[in-house]
Amino acid sequence: MLQSRLLSTRDTLDVLQRTHQEELLSITTERDRMKRELQQYVYVVESAELELDDMRDAVMKLIEEGVNRRFRSCDST
Repeated sequence: MLQSRLLSTRDTLDVLQRTHQEELLSITTERDRMKRELQQYVYVVESAELELDDMRDAVMKLIEEGVNRRFRSCDST
């Protein structure tokens, strides 16, 4: 009787350990996938920020050129 209970407990423990290992593997795999996906999003955001900075610089140059032209046209009158 006692031996039977010990064997049953050991079997249950083995199943729990296997299940735990499978869950850990699954979680690790999912975490790694999510890390890769996050890195892709970070790259997209960084690229968009660089493009925004470039556009902001271009707009500022256009504004400066417009202001300079206006002053030059005011100076000539």
